[in-house]
Amino acid sequence: MFGSKERQEKLEQQVLSVITEAQEPVHAYAIGKALNPEKPWAHGTLYRPLRHLVELGLVEQTIDEEPYDYDGPPRRYYATIPQEPTVEVSTES
Repeated sequence: MFGSKERQEKLEQQVLSVITEAQEPVHAYAIGKALNPEKPWAHGTLYRPLRHLVELGLVEQTIDEEPYDYDGPPRRYYATIPQEPTVEVSTES
């Protein structure tokens, strides 16, 4: 059985995979639905791994400031940040 840290890391990997495969910024609900189509994740379950991925610089978060038809916070969308390719420099002569 996975420990808490291992579960969190696995969930982060799954979330990052869904975001990476998306063609456009994706809302947390859509991420949860992609991970489990029959029963999306409980509200708030994905925000911790999403926050950590943002802190690591792997994912960017944008906030939709458009007005809503409901009383609630603005929607947050997530997309991967393009990473610069790494170039290995040989020190051999």
